[in-house]
Formats: sequence, structure tokens, C-alpha cells
Amino acid sequence: MTCHWLDEDLKRQSVALTCQRFAGTHSYERIAETLEDIHKKYNLDTTKLLATVTDNVSIFVKLFKEFDLNIGNKEHSAEEDSDSEEKEDEVVFKPIILSDSESTLDSSNFTQERCASHTINLIATTDYKNSVNGLLPLRQKNTLFSKCSKLWNKCGRPKSAEIIQEELGHKLKVPGITRWNSTYNAQR
Repeated sequence: MTCHWLDEDLKRQSVALTCQRFAGTHSYERIAETLEDIHKKYNLDTTKLLATVTDNVSIFVKLFKEFDLNIGNKEHSAEEDSDSEEKEDEVVFKPIILSDSESTLDSSNFTQERCASHTINLIATTDYKNSVNGLLPLRQKNTLFSKCSKLWNKCGRPKSAEIIQEELGHKLKVPGITRWNSTYNAQR
């Protein structure tokens, strides 16, 4: 878990609070307990917290819905839940009003924000898959990439990588998810 804030000079500051193994079931109850423990350990009450940024996995969505953490007030209704899917695509500007409450899980100002880069990545991969299914040349390219992926996976196994290197006289470049241009370089 990391923490980010603006100092007196409005410069962004960051610190890593904790990095711990989370063994066992990753239920929203256990995640909420872990978050609250970390908040208490570092004395992070609602006068210091405005939001928690998470990726878009369903467990985080459920966590913040179940504990009503992403709602700006206590008068949350079932009607709002039915509209939530439509509202998820809207840009919402939220006022920054701090509460005097000492609870780390006070819903008056504590929200969940979804990670923008994760959202953009999901959009790109979903749109890519949809476009591949719609056009024959892209389906053929996808079939070719499937075959390449199988070969790249083999390169991750020592014996297979050794055989490939012996046959080709060099190692294959393998895409890595942390390097944005690695797929391009691997197919060249």
C-alpha cells in the first residue's frame, strides 16, 4: 500500500506504507479488515484520507459497495444501485470536504477511485478482442499470434529454450507485459 499527498508547496509526495503477503481467501471482508488495520497502524483517519485507488477487479468493487465506502453520504438507495452501471462511465467531480470523524471507514468522504491506467488497458484489450472477432484479416493475425504465443511460452522452459536456441542459433525475443514494445520487437 502506498500513500500520496501534496505538501505545503503543493509538491506531490509518496511513501510505501506496507508490502505484505495476503495468505488465504481474498474475500472483501478480509481485505476490509486488512485495510482498516493498515489505516490504524499508520493513524490514517478520515481527516487524512480522501480515496483509495484500486484496480477494477470485482472484489474491490464489492468491498466498497458492501461497506458503503464509495458513497458520499449515508442516504444511498437501491435506485442508485440500478443506475450505477450507467454512472460508472461518467466523469464525476467530487468536492473535498473533510470530516471530523475518527473512523477510518467513515463514508462521508472516503471513496474508491479506479486506476486510470488499468481502466485504459482494459478498454484497449477489450476493443482489440472485439475488433479481431469482427474482421477476417484480424482473425488470421490473431491465429498467427496464438501460434507465436505457444512458441514464446516454450521459450520460458529451459529445455525447450535450449532446443530453440540450438536450431535457430539465437534466443527468441519474448514479449513481457511490463515492456510496452516487447510484442512488437518479438514479432520482428
